[in-house]
Amino acid sequence: MKLSEDRILILGAGWRVQRFILPALELAGARTANITILRRKSVPVIGFEEASVITDVSRCDETPDLVVNCLPSGELITLGTEVFSTFPSSVHFWDTASSKVPFRLLLKAHSDPRLQEIRSTEDFPMLPNVLAMEKHLGGISRLRFANVGIPIHFLSFMRTLLSDQCGKICIFRRHGDDFASRKRFSISRSKDFSSARITAGHGTADLTDNLGFLDSFSGGGLSDGEVVRLVDDVSVKYRIDGNVYSSFEINARIRAEFLDDASRKSAHELDKVFALRDIFLSPHSHYSARNSIADTIAGKCLKKFGICMVRPGT
Repeated sequence: MKLSEDRILILGAGWRVQRFILPALELAGARTANITILRRKSVPVIGFEEASVITDVSRCDETPDLVVNCLPSGELITLGTEVFSTFPSSVHFWDTASSKVPFRLLLKAHSDPRLQEIRSTEDFPMLPNVLAMEKHLGGISRLRFANVGIPIHFLSFMRTLLSDQCGKICIFRRHGDDFASRKRFSISRSKDFSSARITAGHGTADLTDNLGFLDSFSGGGLSDGEVVRLVDDVSVKYRIDGNVYSSFEINARIRAEFLDDASRKSAHELDKVFALRDIFLSPHSHYSARNSIADTIAGKCLKKFGICMVRPGT
Protein backbone atom coordinates (compact mmCIF):
# COMPACT_ATOMS: atom_id res chain seq x y z
CA MET A 1 0.00 0.00 0.00
CA LYS A 2 1.59 3.28 -1.14
CA LEU A 3 0.42 6.53 0.44
CA SER A 4 2.23 9.03 -1.79
CA GLU A 5 -0.88 9.91 -3.79
CA ASP A 6 -3.54 9.09 -1.19
CA ARG A 7 -5.91 11.75 0.10
CA ILE A 8 -5.95 11.48 3.89
CA LEU A 9 -8.48 12.86 6.36
CA ILE A 10 -7.41 13.02 10.02
CA LEU A 11 -10.12 13.56 12.62
CA GLY A 12 -8.56 15.45 15.52
CA ALA A 13 -5.29 17.32 15.99
CA GLY A 14 -4.28 16.46 19.54
CA TRP A 15 -0.90 15.50 20.95
CA ARG A 16 -1.03 11.94 19.60
CA VAL A 17 -1.72 13.18 16.07
CA GLN A 18 1.20 15.59 16.17
CA ARG A 19 3.64 13.30 17.99
CA PHE A 20 2.84 9.96 16.36
CA ILE A 21 0.26 9.89 13.56
CA LEU A 22 1.63 12.63 11.29
CA PRO A 23 5.30 11.53 11.57
CA ALA A 24 4.26 7.91 10.92
CA LEU A 25 2.25 8.89 7.84
CA GLU A 26 5.22 10.91 6.61
CA LEU A 27 7.50 7.86 7.00
CA ALA A 28 4.89 5.80 5.14
CA GLY A 29 5.24 8.13 2.16
CA ALA A 30 2.20 10.36 2.62
CA ARG A 31 2.49 13.89 1.28
CA THR A 32 1.53 16.56 3.80
CA ALA A 33 -0.20 18.55 1.04
CA ASN A 34 -2.62 15.62 0.59
CA ILE A 35 -3.66 15.62 4.26
CA THR A 36 -6.77 17.34 5.62
CA ILE A 37 -7.12 17.74 9.37
CA LEU A 38 -10.45 18.23 11.15
CA ARG A 39 -9.99 20.31 14.28
CA ARG A 40 -11.99 22.80 16.36
CA LYS A 41 -9.96 25.86 15.35
CA SER A 42 -8.97 26.74 11.80
CA VAL A 43 -5.25 27.02 12.51
CA PRO A 44 -2.45 24.99 10.94
CA VAL A 45 -0.62 22.23 12.80
CA ILE A 46 2.89 23.39 13.68
CA GLY A 47 5.46 21.58 11.58
CA PHE A 48 2.81 20.36 9.13
CA GLU A 49 1.56 23.70 7.77
CA GLU A 50 1.03 22.28 4.26
CA ALA A 51 -1.88 20.17 5.53
CA SER A 52 -5.35 21.65 5.03
CA VAL A 53 -7.44 22.37 8.12
CA ILE A 54 -11.24 22.20 8.32
CA THR A 55 -13.62 22.69 11.25
CA ASP A 56 -16.56 20.74 9.80
CA VAL A 57 -16.33 17.36 8.09
CA SER A 58 -18.89 18.48 5.49
CA ARG A 59 -16.18 20.79 4.13
CA CYS A 60 -14.11 17.82 3.02
CA ASP A 61 -14.26 18.38 -0.75
CA GLU A 62 -13.24 14.91 -1.92
CA THR A 63 -13.73 11.38 -0.67
CA PRO A 64 -10.53 10.52 1.19
CA ASP A 65 -8.64 7.33 0.49
CA LEU A 66 -7.73 7.08 4.16
CA VAL A 67 -9.54 8.31 7.28
CA VAL A 68 -7.65 8.32 10.59
CA ASN A 69 -9.95 8.89 13.56
CA CYS A 70 -8.10 10.32 16.58
CA LEU A 71 -11.01 12.18 18.18
CA PRO A 72 -11.14 12.45 21.97
CA SER A 73 -13.35 10.40 24.31
CA GLY A 74 -16.88 9.64 23.09
CA GLU A 75 -16.47 11.61 19.85
CA LEU A 76 -14.15 8.87 18.64
CA ILE A 77 -17.19 6.58 18.46
CA THR A 78 -20.09 8.96 17.76
CA LEU A 79 -18.54 11.18 15.10
CA GLY A 80 -16.27 8.37 13.92
CA THR A 81 -19.30 6.20 13.12
CA GLU A 82 -20.91 9.10 11.27
CA VAL A 83 -17.81 9.68 9.16
CA PHE A 84 -17.55 5.94 8.46
CA SER A 85 -21.09 6.07 7.03
CA THR A 86 -20.29 9.24 5.05
CA PHE A 87 -17.21 7.74 3.40
CA PRO A 88 -17.92 3.98 3.13
CA SER A 89 -15.37 3.44 0.35
CA SER A 90 -12.47 4.87 2.37
CA VAL A 91 -10.05 2.83 4.45
CA HIS A 92 -10.79 3.76 8.07
CA PHE A 93 -8.47 3.69 11.08
CA TRP A 94 -9.63 4.38 14.63
CA ASP A 95 -7.41 5.27 17.54
CA THR A 96 -7.68 3.35 20.83
CA ALA A 97 -10.70 4.54 22.82
CA SER A 98 -9.91 6.32 26.07
CA SER A 99 -10.86 4.75 29.40
CA LYS A 100 -12.91 7.93 29.95
CA VAL A 101 -15.50 6.72 27.40
CA PRO A 102 -18.61 5.43 29.27
CA PHE A 103 -19.19 1.66 29.44
CA ARG A 104 -22.55 2.08 27.75
CA LEU A 105 -21.04 3.69 24.66
CA LEU A 106 -18.20 1.17 24.52
CA LEU A 107 -20.55 -1.82 24.74
CA LYS A 108 -22.79 -0.37 22.04
CA ALA A 109 -19.80 0.17 19.75
CA HIS A 110 -18.46 -3.34 20.41
CA SER A 111 -21.78 -4.84 19.31
CA ASP A 112 -21.62 -3.00 15.96
CA PRO A 113 -20.33 -5.51 13.36
CA ARG A 114 -19.05 -2.67 11.16
CA LEU A 115 -16.19 -2.08 13.60
CA GLN A 116 -14.66 -5.34 12.43
CA GLU A 117 -14.08 -3.63 9.06
CA ILE A 118 -12.37 -0.63 10.67
CA ARG A 119 -8.65 -0.90 11.35
CA SER A 120 -7.15 0.19 14.64
CA THR A 121 -4.11 2.41 15.13
CA GLU A 122 -3.32 0.40 18.29
CA ASP A 123 0.45 0.15 17.94
CA PHE A 124 1.46 -2.33 20.68
CA PRO A 125 0.84 -5.46 18.55
CA MET A 126 3.29 -4.04 15.98
CA LEU A 127 6.07 -2.70 18.22
CA PRO A 128 9.28 -3.58 16.32
CA ASN A 129 11.31 -4.19 19.48
CA VAL A 130 8.83 -6.75 20.85
CA LEU A 131 8.37 -8.39 17.43
CA ALA A 132 12.16 -8.72 17.21
CA MET A 133 12.16 -10.46 20.60
CA GLU A 134 9.40 -12.81 19.47
CA LYS A 135 11.28 -13.73 16.29
CA HIS A 136 14.57 -14.23 18.11
CA LEU A 137 13.01 -16.42 20.81
CA GLY A 138 10.74 -18.34 18.45
CA GLY A 139 7.72 -17.27 20.51
CA ILE A 140 6.87 -15.47 23.74
CA SER A 141 5.64 -17.32 26.83
CA ARG A 142 6.77 -14.69 29.37
CA LEU A 143 6.50 -10.92 28.98
CA ARG A 144 6.81 -7.96 31.31
CA PHE A 145 6.47 -4.24 30.62
CA ALA A 146 8.07 -2.42 33.56
CA ASN A 147 7.29 1.31 33.88
CA VAL A 148 6.32 1.62 30.23
CA GLY A 149 2.91 1.60 28.55
CA ILE A 150 -0.59 1.33 30.00
CA PRO A 151 -2.76 -1.78 30.53
CA ILE A 152 -5.15 -1.08 27.62
CA HIS A 153 -2.26 -1.15 25.13
CA PHE A 154 -0.62 -4.14 26.80
CA LEU A 155 -3.91 -6.08 26.55
CA SER A 156 -3.93 -5.49 22.78
CA PHE A 157 -0.57 -7.24 22.46
CA MET A 158 -1.84 -10.09 24.61
CA ARG A 159 -4.97 -10.46 22.45
CA THR A 160 -2.76 -10.69 19.37
CA LEU A 161 -0.38 -13.14 21.06
CA LEU A 162 -3.28 -15.40 22.04
CA SER A 163 -4.49 -15.35 18.42
CA ASP A 164 -1.04 -16.25 17.06
CA GLN A 165 -0.67 -19.09 19.58
CA CYS A 166 -4.27 -20.32 19.16
CA GLY A 167 -4.82 -19.63 22.85
CA LYS A 168 -8.21 -19.54 24.56
CA ILE A 169 -8.41 -16.88 27.24
CA CYS A 170 -6.08 -15.06 29.62
CA ILE A 171 -7.20 -13.76 33.03
CA PHE A 172 -5.46 -10.67 34.38
CA ARG A 173 -5.62 -9.64 38.03
CA ARG A 174 -4.24 -6.80 40.08
CA HIS A 175 -1.21 -7.84 42.18
CA GLY A 176 0.10 -4.88 44.15
CA ASP A 177 1.51 -2.46 41.59
CA ASP A 178 1.17 -4.98 38.75
CA PHE A 179 -1.54 -6.30 36.50
CA ALA A 180 -0.60 -9.89 35.76
CA SER A 181 -1.78 -13.22 34.36
CA ARG A 182 -0.28 -16.08 36.40
CA LYS A 183 2.80 -13.85 36.71
CA ARG A 184 3.90 -14.90 33.20
CA PHE A 185 2.53 -11.77 31.54
CA SER A 186 2.52 -8.50 33.45
CA ILE A 187 2.65 -4.73 33.29
CA SER A 188 3.44 -2.37 36.15
CA ARG A 189 1.02 0.45 36.82
CA SER A 190 3.76 3.02 37.47
CA LYS A 191 5.32 4.87 34.55
CA ASP A 192 8.84 5.94 35.50
CA PHE A 193 10.81 5.94 32.27
CA SER A 194 14.12 6.28 34.10
CA SER A 195 13.84 2.60 35.02
CA ALA A 196 11.68 1.40 32.12
CA ARG A 197 12.45 -1.94 30.51
CA ILE A 198 10.75 -4.78 28.65
CA THR A 199 11.66 -8.42 29.25
CA ALA A 200 10.51 -11.44 27.25
CA GLY A 201 11.20 -15.14 27.50
CA HIS A 202 10.45 -18.47 25.90
CA GLY A 203 11.64 -21.84 27.11
CA THR A 204 14.94 -21.27 28.92
CA ALA A 205 15.88 -18.12 26.98
CA ASP A 206 15.26 -14.52 28.08
CA LEU A 207 15.74 -11.15 26.42
CA THR A 208 15.79 -7.59 27.72
CA ASP A 209 15.05 -4.25 26.12
CA ASN A 210 16.39 -1.35 28.18
CA LEU A 211 14.96 1.09 25.64
CA GLY A 212 18.33 2.39 24.54
CA PHE A 213 20.01 3.65 21.38
CA LEU A 214 23.50 2.88 20.12
CA ASP A 215 25.39 4.77 17.46
CA SER A 216 26.23 2.19 14.80
CA PHE A 217 29.61 3.85 14.26
CA SER A 218 30.70 3.40 17.87
CA GLY A 219 31.43 -0.28 17.40
CA GLY A 220 30.89 -1.22 21.05
CA GLY A 221 28.32 -1.51 23.80
CA LEU A 222 26.46 -4.50 22.39
CA SER A 223 25.26 -6.95 25.05
CA ASP A 224 24.09 -10.53 24.55
CA GLY A 225 20.38 -11.07 25.05
CA GLU A 226 19.51 -7.39 24.66
CA VAL A 227 17.52 -5.45 22.06
CA VAL A 228 19.64 -2.68 20.59
CA ARG A 229 18.47 0.21 18.38
CA LEU A 230 21.40 0.84 16.04
CA VAL A 231 21.29 4.39 14.70
CA ASP A 232 23.09 5.79 11.67
CA ASP A 233 22.49 8.81 9.46
CA VAL A 234 19.59 7.29 7.55
CA SER A 235 18.09 4.45 9.58
CA VAL A 236 17.33 2.76 12.88
CA LYS A 237 17.88 -1.01 13.03
CA TYR A 238 16.57 -3.41 15.69
CA ARG A 239 19.31 -5.89 16.49
CA ILE A 240 19.64 -8.81 18.92
CA ASP A 241 22.87 -10.83 19.27
CA GLY A 242 24.14 -9.77 15.87
CA ASN A 243 20.83 -10.38 14.05
CA VAL A 244 18.97 -7.42 12.53
CA TYR A 245 15.23 -8.06 12.58
CA SER A 246 13.92 -4.79 11.14
CA SER A 247 15.23 -1.53 9.73
CA PHE A 248 13.44 1.81 9.32
CA GLU A 249 14.47 4.82 7.28
CA ILE A 250 14.48 8.08 9.22
CA ASN A 251 14.30 11.73 8.24
CA ALA A 252 15.37 15.02 9.81
CA ARG A 253 12.12 15.30 11.77
CA ILE A 254 12.56 11.88 13.39
CA ARG A 255 16.16 12.65 14.29
CA ALA A 256 15.25 15.99 15.87
CA GLU A 257 12.13 14.78 17.71
CA PHE A 258 13.26 11.37 18.98
CA LEU A 259 16.99 10.78 18.58
CA ASP A 260 18.64 13.96 19.82
CA ASP A 261 17.97 13.27 23.51
CA ALA A 262 18.24 9.43 23.18
CA SER A 263 16.07 8.91 26.29
CA ARG A 264 14.13 5.75 27.13
CA LYS A 265 10.89 7.66 26.69
CA SER A 266 11.97 8.74 23.20
CA ALA A 267 12.97 5.17 22.35
CA HIS A 268 9.51 3.87 23.28
CA GLU A 269 7.77 6.66 21.40
CA LEU A 270 9.88 6.04 18.30
CA ASP A 271 8.98 2.33 18.51
CA LYS A 272 5.34 3.44 18.36
CA VAL A 273 5.94 5.69 15.33
CA PHE A 274 7.58 2.81 13.44
CA ALA A 275 4.71 0.51 14.46
CA LEU A 276 2.17 3.00 13.11
CA ARG A 277 4.13 3.33 9.88
CA ASP A 278 3.82 -0.42 9.37
CA ILE A 279 0.13 -0.35 10.29
CA PHE A 280 -0.59 2.27 7.60
CA LEU A 281 1.42 0.30 5.04
CA SER A 282 -0.12 -3.11 5.85
CA PRO A 283 -3.88 -2.90 5.29
CA HIS A 284 -4.39 -6.65 4.98
CA SER A 285 -2.88 -7.49 8.36
CA HIS A 286 -4.65 -5.32 10.85
CA TYR A 287 -5.96 -5.14 14.39
CA SER A 288 -9.63 -4.24 14.25
CA ALA A 289 -11.30 -1.30 15.98
CA ARG A 290 -13.66 -3.84 17.55
CA ASN A 291 -10.71 -5.57 19.22
CA SER A 292 -9.43 -2.19 20.37
CA ILE A 293 -12.81 -1.34 21.91
CA ALA A 294 -12.70 -4.71 23.71
CA ASP A 295 -9.28 -3.75 25.10
CA THR A 296 -10.68 -0.52 26.51
CA ILE A 297 -13.58 -2.40 28.12
CA ALA A 298 -11.17 -4.93 29.63
CA GLY A 299 -8.86 -2.14 30.81
CA LYS A 300 -11.74 -0.38 32.56
CA CYS A 301 -12.76 -3.65 34.26
CA LEU A 302 -9.17 -4.22 35.36
CA LYS A 303 -8.96 -0.74 36.84
CA LYS A 304 -12.36 -0.83 38.55
CA PHE A 305 -12.68 -4.46 39.64
CA GLY A 306 -9.06 -5.67 39.62
CA ILE A 307 -9.76 -8.44 37.11
CA CYS A 308 -10.44 -8.85 33.38
CA MET A 309 -10.47 -11.54 30.70
CA VAL A 310 -8.75 -11.31 27.31
CA ARG A 311 -9.80 -13.50 24.40
CA PRO A 312 -7.96 -14.01 21.10
CA GLY A 313 -8.59 -11.27 18.54
CA THR A 314 -10.89 -11.86 15.61
